[in-house]
Amino acid sequence: MITMPDTAQGIRPDEAHTTPVTPAQLQALEQQLHAALAQGRREQAEACCEWLVAHDAQQPRHWRCLARLAQERGDASLALKSWHMVRRLEPDSLEALFQIGCCHALKDEPAQAYMAFDAVAKMPTAALALRRRAARLAELVDPIDI
Repeated sequence: MITMPDTAQGIRPDEAHTTPVTPAQLQALEQQLHAALAQGRREQAEACCEWLVAHDAQQPRHWRCLARLAQERGDASLALKSWHMVRRLEPDSLEALFQIGCCHALKDEPAQAYMAFDAVAKMPTAALALRRRAARLAELVDPIDI
């Protein structure tokens, strides 16, 4: 497993001091990633994602993929870091904000989960179904109302 850049400490993903790679190498690795996912080889897919975020950290799709794979295997901490990177690269991503709430809920951090869900629930640009789901989850994790 790669060491994730500590974004809480202000280290940018492009400061990870990795060896430059060519666009062709990145494309080949993305093809390997998709093949591994299609064949259900989650460990290989996650290894590809880790390599991609280490060498092409400005692509939110790599972080999103790593977050989903981490969530699937129950690693809420890695998923949370990855979703925060998606949010950093795509500040308007409601999916990332919602998933951040899910990760906090899984980590038994109700206040943080509540804030994320409540923000999504109050977002007028979010789809109605997402706003309703986020509002319901905010009610469920509300640390004050428990």
